[in-house]
Amino acid sequence: MRVAEFWEDEMHKSLSKTIAVTALFATVLFGLSNTARADALDKIKADGKIRVSIDPAAPPYSVLDETGKFIGSEVDVAQKLAKDWNLELEVVPTAAANRIPYLLSGKTDIVISTLSITDERKKVIDFSKPYSAIQIVVGARKDDGLSKIEELVGKQVAVTRGSTTDTEITKAALPGTNIVRFEDDSTSITARETICPGSS
Repeated sequence: MRVAEFWEDEMHKSLSKTIAVTALFATVLFGLSNTARADALDKIKADGKIRVSIDPAAPPYSVLDETGKFIGSEVDVAQKLAKDWNLELEVVPTAAANRIPYLLSGKTDIVISTLSITDERKKVIDFSKPYSAIQIVVGARKDDGLSKIEELVGKQVAVTRGSTTDTEITKAALPGTNIVRFEDDSTSITARETICPGSS
């Protein structure tokens, strides 16, 4: 079995077990009956469609190509899940800040969108087994010579609103650090031209 096939298979098995649970968490919070919660997955299958939250600007996990089509590893997993369950896939473009609200409000059925597992998030939704690891770092121009969190005081730091990066930088940053929040990863990434003019 190829590595990619193994990864997809493990992800699919985790999602297969978890999709019902994430849907159930959403219905629990809205006070539906036990029967309604138990029928959540059946309803998805009966509708013939699964709605998946995916960030359109998080390469290599997910991104829009030049034709406006979603591509990336998370898109591949969503497509495999829908195919295995014989469901139509509806990709719902989702920014970091509205991934969980979309799920809890019933706008989407599951999230496959670089959603880090945190204790705070586990209070309201359930997670599959992790399928990727992402390290949080602060990037700057090489000639800035930044190496410590204290050196961010007086600097502008771009983060994506509602992301784990936003949470962790907000906790770690010292007073005087100017955290600038953007609504999606794409805008946050390109913001370096404003915050760090001349950077490449």
